[in-house]
Amino acid sequence: MNKFIFINLNQTVSRAELSAIKEEKQRWILFGSVAFIFTLLLGWFIAINISLSNLIESRENTITDIIEKTNTLKKDGQINLAKSDIESLYVIEEERIIWSKKLKELARIIPDDMTIINVHHKQKRLVVSAIARLYPDEKAFTIIEKFIDVLESNPEFSNDFSSTELKRSQLDKSQGQEFLFFEIELKLNKKTKKSKKDKRT
Repeated sequence: MNKFIFINLNQTVSRAELSAIKEEKQRWILFGSVAFIFTLLLGWFIAINISLSNLIESRENTITDIIEKTNTLKKDGQINLAKSDIESLYVIEEERIIWSKKLKELARIIPDDMTIINVHHKQKRLVVSAIARLYPDEKAFTIIEKFIDVLESNPEFSNDFSSTELKRSQLDKSQGQEFLFFEIELKLNKKTKKSKKDKRT
């Protein structure tokens, strides 16, 4: 008896078409997603550009308004930039302490066996806290005295301070090694009115 295999050509074509349609839909979905993201990014860039333009325009208007008001006040005699005002600004700039340079100099001159653990400015005083290794037969006060001498003998660091004072000290021991914690206070120079007048002349 002969056996025959029946193939439904219509069904095969239909599955191929469905597969092609499915792939086409996936392509359109991918294209639509990319187009949507691109549109969002484009809208975001446009919004940022508009916002920056408005900010720049607002700043320019503010500057223009300030200039106009300043010119008006000058004409009305309400603003008078006298020589004394300019000299006062110069004196303030001259008396300004550049702390970054002083801290850099402090880091340079500190002994190798000592570490600065805190530096802060308080009521016209600079407070420096440090820790140092204490070697055998070495006195704690000697370490502090040497450190103060190093600070006071360095003009780059000490030229704005009138005095240096030890505030507190404490000995501690860790793993058989003694350490010295101490805190010193450097008082800033007082700027007198007389010295200001001398600078102006």
